[in-house]
Amino acid sequence: MNNTGWLLITSPDDKVSVNKKKIIKASELNASIKRKDIKKMSSSESKDYLYEIFTK
Repeated sequence: MNNTGWLLITSPDDKVSVNKKKIIKASELNASIKRKDIKKMSSSESKDYLYEIFTK
């Protein structure tokens, strides 16, 4: 996590879970969700994705 409170995603190909319902590439985040809608971000121990984002 950087000093802004946001996770630093290192690659556009990193996989991100959104609300545990879909997995997308980090490069698709801005087209999929708005920053103002993010309620929680965290790294993940899942083998399927590196980060989790929750909007609800």
